[in-house]
Formats: sequence, C-alpha cells, structure tokens
Amino acid sequence: STGMEKTVIVLAANALSTTPCGDTINIDVNVPKANKTCTETFSLCKTFWCCCTESVSVYCRVILDLFPTQHQVCVIASDAEKCLAVNTWRDEDQELEKILAGLQNFGMPHFVGTPQRHYLESTQKGIAYAVRCLVDLTATQYAMVTAQQKELPSNKGRIILLAPLKSGADISKLEAVLVEHVKNENMSIQQSRAATQDVVYRLPIAHCELVVVNMYAPTVRPHPITDSPVTMLCPEVSRVVYSFPAKLLKEKLVSLAKVHFSLATTVITGIPMKEEQVGGSSANYDVELLHHSDMHRDIFRAGFQSAATAALVASNSVVSLKWATPRSTNLGECPLSLCALAPPSCCRHAVLCECLSGDPSGCHVTSYSLFSELCIIR
Repeated sequence: STGMEKTVIVLAANALSTTPCGDTINIDVNVPKANKTCTETFSLCKTFWCCCTESVSVYCRVILDLFPTQHQVCVIASDAEKCLAVNTWRDEDQELEKILAGLQNFGMPHFVGTPQRHYLESTQKGIAYAVRCLVDLTATQYAMVTAQQKELPSNKGRIILLAPLKSGADISKLEAVLVEHVKNENMSIQQSRAATQDVVYRLPIAHCELVVVNMYAPTVRPHPITDSPVTMLCPEVSRVVYSFPAKLLKEKLVSLAKVHFSLATTVITGIPMKEEQVGGSSANYDVELLHHSDMHRDIFRAGFQSAATAALVASNSVVSLKWATPRSTNLGECPLSLCALAPPSCCRHAVLCECLSGDPSGCHVTSYSLFSELCIIR
C-alpha cells in the first residue's frame, strides 16, 4: 500500500449529504433568566457533509505531517453545480491550511432543482475528476520525467470516495465509471505520446485503488451496503468497500491511514503535568503517538526490547514507553518530535499525536511531551 504515492479524496455531495448524520455537537450558551444568567447546553446535529470535511482534515494531516515529501494528497469536492479540486499536486498546495481554505471556499453543497435527481451525478463527476488528477504529474514525478530517464515512473494512486450511498447497485455504477475513465485516459495518453515527442505532462495509470467509504445514520440498521474486500475490476483498477455509521468516520479514517501508510502506535506513559484547574495538583497522563512502523524496529535495535513485548507489537502494533525526566541535559540537540528515542544515535522518525480530534487535554499533553521539556523515553 505504501507504494501509492498519490491519494485523491473525493467528497461527493448527494441528496443525503445535507441531512443529519446522527453525530452531535454540544454548545454551552449563557441564557439570561430573571435576575441571573444560567448556562444551558444545546445539541446541534452534524450533516453528512460536515462529518466528511472534518474527517478529511484528519486523514490529510496524517499524510502531510508524517510524509511531507513521500506522499501527496489532492482533495476534490463535488455537488450538482460544480466539481473542484480544492488543492493541487504543487508543493505549495500540499498544506492542511490550503485544503481547509479550499473546502471553506467551496461551501455547503448546492442542488439545482430536485436534489434526488443529482443523487449519483455529483459522485460520478467527482470520480471522473479524480482520474484526471491521477494522470497529472506531482512535483516528484515531474522531476523524474524531466531527468530524461529511460523509463517513466510507475504511476500508482488511490481514490478515496466519501459519500452516503443507498445500495450495492450505486457502487456498481461508480465502478463502471471509474474503469471507463481510467481506460480512456490511458488510451489518450498513449496516443498523445505516439504522436509527439514533447515533454510528458501526464502519466498513464499503472494501478488505481478505489476505496469506497459509505456512511449512514445510526438509525439505518442494517444498512444494505456492507464491507467488501479488495476486488480487481480490471488489470489497472481494484476496489474495496467500507461501511459504518457517520459518527465513526474520523476514527475509521485514522485506522485506514494506518493500513495505507504502514503506521503504528507508541504509547508514552506517566507524563507528569500540573493541573491548574485543580489547585496546581500534579497528575500523570498517557499520550499515543502515530508514526511509521519502522520506528518500533529501531526501538528494538537500540536495545530497548524491555519496553514492550514482541507479542504485543505483533498483535496490536503498539509499543509502550515510560516517561522519565533526566537529571542531565547532555542528550544532544535532537528534538523528541523527530526521534524514536532520546539518544542521538537512534534513527529519526516523524510522529503525530493519535488524538486527532482536537481534545484540549490531549493536545496540551502532547505539546508538552514533544516540544516543551527535555526528556528521556525508555
């Protein structure tokens, strides 16, 4: 899976996208009553579209923070009126801020006439646009092509489709659209290359994996669409289907990122933190860090096998390390945020907090453990 350099995420709006998805946001509001102000909690229900945009930001953060040069992501938003790429393959567009700004500019999905009429139309447009994005060159591919190598780089990519669908027949229609567009694009590129010897600006698709992520409201049980394993649709296209309640989308996309990019988890236990809201008392916290699975291999090679059992790593891809505050500052200038372990001799790895939902306590502890204090993790 890690051979997929390019990922295209399609947010396809349909007749269900602006309906409640079953997930809620609680908001505390100060309400004046009589001679005093009372705080009341109100619940707002998210739409499917809101759930999708939140989850996309989480998945993109994993790619852009952990693999800023190895993997690229392009996000496409589609509704009945328009189909747009909110960012491009250019290096300056491979930033989470650009993606969020693009989604904000796209706005809420719009429908002309009856929304039901556009139920699959916007999804099909999104898939067609995604195929065109996959044949376009990334900055890395362009450098390889212009280096005049004898063989062009293999162009492999993944299309992740986020949309509430109704039945397996919908998926079959989308599969047919994808296969048709991949074959047409590949044929067009081959004919163009045969007719001219100019610089190549598009690459045929060697392999495209379609990941269909169907979501539904928790009241819809059982849903007619269920998980389906990887299936080859043609030599160039494969397909896998996931289906679950919309409120689990963020959690499920993080799990998918672990599979797509060979990620694992390291749990740092016993991090001391003062709790100002509880009279400055002290408490210990645990933080889960997300990183490439090679980091665990380096932990064991460095002689820290006692930090976790091999059975635990094999079954859960999780290693537990204990926090310790050093008595000396002679640990070199190697920031923990880029290290598997504190000693400078260890290999460096980018890490990311697995608590990606924006929980304040988790974010504060993670910031402390990664950037604030000199420490040893053992």
